[in-house]
Amino acid sequence: MTQTTDKMTASTAHESAKEMSNFEMVATGVTTGIIATAIMQTGRGVVTLLAKNPAVIFGAGVATGYFVRKYRKGILLSAHKVAAQGKDFAIHQKKHIDDLLTCEDD
Repeated sequence: MTQTTDKMTASTAHESAKEMSNFEMVATGVTTGIIATAIMQTGRGVVTLLAKNPAVIFGAGVATGYFVRKYRKGILLSAHKVAAQGKDFAIHQKKHIDDLLTCEDD
């Protein structure tokens, strides 16, 4: 009889833990949403304020130009890699479509 009680207690504890983890997941999601909203509101105000100042815009352009010039080789390599992956993906998808069309004809 104690084994049955132990099994019921373990089962109840497992269900309780499962419910708690679901609650924690929901709480985490809500908290993340609240934080993201706060960051967006704060960031929007800061960006609007900075975008109105021409010196900030000029400085951002200079900084962007500096980093693009500094890392141009890496940027070009990444662009070529992405282009090659895109071509491979298109070829792969074309093969799948051809396979599907030939299977439907059979």
